[in-house]
Amino acid sequence: MDDGTVWMWKIPSGTPMQIFSGHTGPCTAGSFSPSGKHIVSCSDDGSLISWVPQTGGVAWKLTAAGYLDLDLKLTIDARFEAGALMSLAINPSSTVVAVGGTDGMMKLVNLSNGNILATLGAQTGDSIESLVWATTLPILAAGCVDGRIYLYDTQTYRLRNTLSHDDAVTAIVLPTGSFELTSVSIDKSVRRWDIRTGQEIARRTGHHDAIVGGLALSKDGKKAITGGDDTVALVWGFE
Repeated sequence: MDDGTVWMWKIPSGTPMQIFSGHTGPCTAGSFSPSGKHIVSCSDDGSLISWVPQTGGVAWKLTAAGYLDLDLKLTIDARFEAGALMSLAINPSSTVVAVGGTDGMMKLVNLSNGNILATLGAQTGDSIESLVWATTLPILAAGCVDGRIYLYDTQTYRLRNTLSHDDAVTAIVLPTGSFELTSVSIDKSVRRWDIRTGQEIARRTGHHDAIVGGLALSKDGKKAITGGDDTVALVWGFE
């Protein structure tokens, strides 16, 4: 929410279950861990918070000032130097959260205690708009405003490959068990890539304006739904 809160709703009734309050700026991204034991959110105030779903309490909090706030409000020396945060993703084993910001930097953070494990940087310093972990390979994919998708090896933290759109990448999706990543961009295209080789294997066009973050896949991955600034939603087939 723009007021910095995170809401948890009961499905399908739509009844609010928890309201999490702790960010001082708009919340830009959030996710349940695959284990269901954690909720993590980030904000353009530069903060990253891990919440306890059952109570609504804060498990830990990292801020742009570099503090780790536990129940004891403990201050640590390690600084969480980050600008506005725009995207996050939790790894399949629910042990690490990756968070990306407008400065083109990614932090990998231990999900259990908030310790910073690594810092990775995009090549041009442009905002990281979307993150996703692969389940088939040790890869973390980052979609950036510079028009590229960076594939990082999560064992060595080194850049493994770079995929290129013609304009800013706004969303990426990589289904569980798949080697095929789908991306959308300001360049109005929907593209599909093989993360093993970095090759583009399909491209779809039809929007008359930018696709800004509107992307969803069917469960089998054979259909994609996109929403563009042309106020149109389109369904695409991938066989």
